[in-house]
Amino acid sequence: MRFRKNYRGFATVRLEGLGLEKIINFCVSKNIDIWDVDRKQYTLLEFKINLRDYKLLNKFSKNHGFRIYVIKETGCEVWTNRILKRKVLAAGAFFSLIILLYLSGFVFRIDVVGNDIIYADDILTELENVGFVIGTRHQSVDLRAIENHLMIHISELAWIGIEIKGVYAKIKIVEKVPSPSKIDKNVPVNVVALKNGVIESVIARSGDAVVKKGDIVAAGDLLISGVLIRENMEHPMFTHAFGEVYARTYYELVEIHPLYEIVQKKTGSKQRETVIIIGTKEYKIGEEVKFNKYNAEKNSYEIINWRNREIFVEVIHIEYYEVIEVSRRVELRDIEETLSKVLLEVLQGSVLNYSEILDTKIEFELIENYMKAELWAEVIENIGTKKRIELEEE
Repeated sequence: MRFRKNYRGFATVRLEGLGLEKIINFCVSKNIDIWDVDRKQYTLLEFKINLRDYKLLNKFSKNHGFRIYVIKETGCEVWTNRILKRKVLAAGAFFSLIILLYLSGFVFRIDVVGNDIIYADDILTELENVGFVIGTRHQSVDLRAIENHLMIHISELAWIGIEIKGVYAKIKIVEKVPSPSKIDKNVPVNVVALKNGVIESVIARSGDAVVKKGDIVAAGDLLISGVLIRENMEHPMFTHAFGEVYARTYYELVEIHPLYEIVQKKTGSKQRETVIIIGTKEYKIGEEVKFNKYNAEKNSYEIINWRNREIFVEVIHIEYYEVIEVSRRVELRDIEETLSKVLLEVLQGSVLNYSEILDTKIEFELIENYMKAELWAEVIENIGTKKRIELEEE
């Protein structure tokens, strides 16, 4: 029922005169539907009525000495009739829709995402080589063939996917992860210390260990030698040394956190804005934001399907809430938890692979408007790394 009223249209009517009950009785006798009846004064009545019933009521009111006014007309039929009365506007809207439907079959925007090493221009150049450019028609594109072409001609690609929505083409890529540089096993190397520590154990799989348990070493010290010297050898032999050297290492990390933080508080004032994007065009409805500081909340609706055609239309509703910045004291327990989490994350990122954290200790100290946290940790980790032996040329 509500949909029918909104579709056919209704009017908000104001009626003036004596004996308003006659109007009510007339509507009941003629089965005329009125609603939202509001008697403003003894001689003044407002209500809503279907547009198709209004003509009959208007005639009756004038014949019986009532004055009737239409305050507002609402409904799809009202809107349609207004458009039809403006034939030029209706024709323009119709042809604009036809043009929009036609243009929605072409690509007007190409974006490359996921690239860090590969230049977007290199991707676009290869796309141009196969004829995929701005203005390309959807139906003339073989996406799988284009993807295969790019995989063949760009060696840094691990995967590529092309997605077309209306006038928008998104090129998603995944780059190959370069393998870490390795020293050839035929090249003579030593194993040296990456950091300071106290040796816990040495496993020399190739080469001679030059340190033992309990030795204190500094970063850069020799751990496993690739220079082999034997009594029965006239000259030393060079080899590719490798193995594991585990040492106790010690970390001391410091972080601070303010006791007060700045938070944003809503004032209750807000503004609304609507942005309509059709193809590459953007239209804004609403005033510019007058707030110095604000938070924005967006709701968007993308892609309108019409007869199995995708038109890139995005409607974005934005609400701007005015905020002010206020200072708030943070609970000490929350600060301690935050600092502990940060310090442990830093520690995890600092230790080497295959490490074992033996012990950690964190102490907190209040300094003016800050809290200071200091972490001490004892770790066992493999501190060995390979270093090329520079041979003297004879």
